[in-house]
Amino acid sequence: MVVLQTGLTGMSIFLQKTQLPVSSIMKFLPWILILVVLALLVLQQIKLKRLGVEVKKLRKMNATKDRFFSILGHDLKSPFNSLMGFSEMLSLHAESMDSSQVLNYSQIIHQTTRRLFMLVENLLQWSRSQTGTTRYEPEKLDLNAVTGNVVNLLRLNAQEKDIVISLKLEPDLVAWADADLYRTVVRNLLSNGIKFSPVGSVVYVTGKRVNTMIEIVVSDTGVGMGREQMADLFQLDKPHSTPGTLNERGTGLGLLLCKEFSEINKGNIQVNSLPGKGTQVKFSVPGFSSQA
Repeated sequence: MVVLQTGLTGMSIFLQKTQLPVSSIMKFLPWILILVVLALLVLQQIKLKRLGVEVKKLRKMNATKDRFFSILGHDLKSPFNSLMGFSEMLSLHAESMDSSQVLNYSQIIHQTTRRLFMLVENLLQWSRSQTGTTRYEPEKLDLNAVTGNVVNLLRLNAQEKDIVISLKLEPDLVAWADADLYRTVVRNLLSNGIKFSPVGSVVYVTGKRVNTMIEIVVSDTGVGMGREQMADLFQLDKPHSTPGTLNERGTGLGLLLCKEFSEINKGNIQVNSLPGKGTQVKFSVPGFSSQA
């Protein structure tokens, strides 16, 4: 009403100055009123749009908080319980155990510690991504060397399940990407491939140049996923964490990190999967020549 009154007041002043006949102005009055109403509707739509953005941000923040406390309450607690249990057994009964029992307990503690470290590392990287403090420092990357180093770090995990990691990248694949982000994506995808593959199988890592991008593919012949699982893969408020073929646990953050870090590295990620057939994950990074 204030806008309408202001508009009418302005129109009255205009009439006094121009001395136009009232009949002429009255012809345009409906159009003026329509324009005023349209302006009010546009302002209302802008306010609603801004409110919708704020609501979306609040929902994301709430989902982040819930996921964080879920990880602290379960995913971090379980490995510590395992570590305390087996280390207590060793400290109390080591003298009465034979060497094979001590070795077995030591291996379990080592495996649990390694998985716990990867879990904490993912959690820290995820927290940085949520607070917008993830660093992006692209450099010239020899993907054969960098990917090979990640594969070597995970070979012990694979050997525990008698899994072979087959690495076949085209020669001279050089990318322009952040090394830490790239390593995190490869490590998480490989870890998932090992986690969901049966004992004695193969996890494949391939790479090739596609125009100005380099495409890396991690594939397995494991348990796979259905359409419903696929739809929720990258939804923070619908955490996707499934036990592995040997009941390995995770946080459900791995693929979320892969998506975010692939996009920060100026690439994208795509997942294809079938239940009982396995999963194939493709992600891309810019080739070095595309930066020239």
